[in-house]
This record gives sequence, structure tokens and C-alpha cells, in this order.
Amino acid sequence: MTAIAFLLALALAAPTGGFSSKLTPDDKVWLASVEAFITKAERKQYERLDQAGREAFRVQFWARRDPDPSTPENEALEEYTARRRFVDRYFQEDETPGVMTERGRLYMKYGAPAIRKLGEQTVPAGGSMSGSRLRSGPVPMEIWIYDHPPAASRGSYRVIIFVDENRTNRFGLLSDEQRPKHGGR
Repeated sequence: MTAIAFLLALALAAPTGGFSSKLTPDDKVWLASVEAFITKAERKQYERLDQAGREAFRVQFWARRDPDPSTPENEALEEYTARRRFVDRYFQEDETPGVMTERGRLYMKYGAPAIRKLGEQTVPAGGSMSGSRLRSGPVPMEIWIYDHPPAASRGSYRVIIFVDENRTNRFGLLSDEQRPKHGGR
């Protein structure tokens, strides 16, 4: 290892103490997008780095997760990128980036559900879905069903329900349940 390479590696690995720069909005969005994949130690390390160190960290972060480094593709990064594009396009809520919403967070963690159903649930005046009082009428909902890991364990499936109680395109998590697979009841 050359002296320059050694010093660069040392600089990237060393905590920056008081010299780290504040997290930028882009840093915060990136951390939200990898929430399901980053360890606590990695997150702390990332937060201590300056901006140049964070860029290098991101490259190494995905290199460590490459399931087959012998190929030119990084399948983990490709899957992350596809999920991120989908989430950014379909789950942004007003000015909130898609990865920082409930739907975006769970899509980044589990990927595409086996079934995704959009619909409405009629609620009587003063009714409640999550404890808050609602005005009468249809309330937008999304139901996601996963039948494969990591969302669902073997022999079960996961049902996730999101609801937009205020009809403002801000979906919150109503329920997230694992249910056993079985033939009859």
C-alpha cells in the first residue's frame, strides 16, 4: 500500500470530531432511503464524516453489499436504485420525499408487494379508523400483501394497510400484521 493510499484510508476511517459538516437535506434523504440496510455503527460513522468522506462512504457502503463482486453489476445497488425511483415517483407527499413517508419507508425495506390494492373505505360522520375523528365519506386506502421474505416469514403473509384519513395525499400506517397461511378456517 502506498503512503498516499494509507493516509487516505486512515482519513476516511478516522472520526472527524468537531470537523464534520452538518448533514445536508440530501444526506438525510439518503439515510432515510437506506434505513433498512444501514447498521447503527455505519450510520454513526457516516454522520461523523465531512461531505467528501460521505461520498466515499456511499461508494464503499454499496460495494460491501454487492452479492457478487466478480460481476460488473452490483445487484444490491441496482435493486435499491429501482426501489428508490419508484418510491420517489409514487410516494412523495407534497414536499416530503417518498423515502420519508410511511409507504416509501416500507417499500424501501420490503420491495414491491405481491398484491397492491388501492381503494376507499366509507366512514360514517364522526367515525374513526386510527383514533382520530373523521368527516363522513370515502377515505383513500392502500392494502399491500407480501407472501415472501423478508416481509413475510415462511408459512405466513403480511398485510399492510395505509390510510389517508384527511384526504390530503398523506398516507399513514393503519396496520401491519403477519398472518398464518392455511387452507381453511
